[in-house]
Amino acid sequence: MKLTNTREKFYYYVLNNPGNCTEVAAILKEEGEGSGLYELCSALVEVGLNVDKQTGVYREEDIQYVIRAVKQYISQKKIEDIAVFMDNLFEIQTYAVDMNEKREVTRLIIAQENGTTRGTGKYIDFSQLPLEVRQKIKAALL
Repeated sequence: MKLTNTREKFYYYVLNNPGNCTEVAAILKEEGEGSGLYELCSALVEVGLNVDKQTGVYREEDIQYVIRAVKQYISQKKIEDIAVFMDNLFEIQTYAVDMNEKREVTRLIIAQENGTTRGTGKYIDFSQLPLEVRQKIKAALL
């Protein structure tokens, strides 16, 4: 199956590879593309992609936007287990990265020692939020 846009890709992967994300998969099966899950995950991705790549500082306004959007979603959908719901969103959010994204999504940082490159490095996926940012978002919702 050829997926022609990011929204299609998102829904296809979540429905066909739900993994532990039974909460969001159930919402998606019931409500389809009108579920609003893609928009929530896109907002989470924006937090990661908008990080200052030099300092590693996340924009507080992006984090607060996500918190407000998720609070509204949880209230509208009457979601009871917020912690599980958020874990589900964090797990599937990378599927919402725009297929034509121009910003840097991943980076490999190679360690240097005495001006020479060592063979190992650290892979960073900006579409995945680090634990401390995820915890901050979850704490604001619980």
